[in-house]
Amino acid sequence: MGVSKPCPFCGSHDTTAVWDRAGDDPFFVRLPGACEVLVRVRCLRCGAEGPTFSVEIEPPLRDGETYYHPSAFGEAARLWDERKED
Repeated sequence: MGVSKPCPFCGSHDTTAVWDRAGDDPFFVRLPGACEVLVRVRCLRCGAEGPTFSVEIEPPLRDGETYYHPSAFGEAARLWDERKED
């Protein structure tokens, strides 16, 4: 994934990109033929999470489908690495 900075809380380099469907939020308005996915980096050691951003994808995911988009996960890694030094 390309994350280079350690977790600001525990110092671990053990991180991964995670995603959630934004449509799981009851206040989210879904557009026909697309769904919004929220992507961020999470530390696997302590659970700290980086900034979240959204990506609209087509066709929408069905229950049980996984999501992988290299540029979205790369953007999550960039946001994690650009955070201020702690």
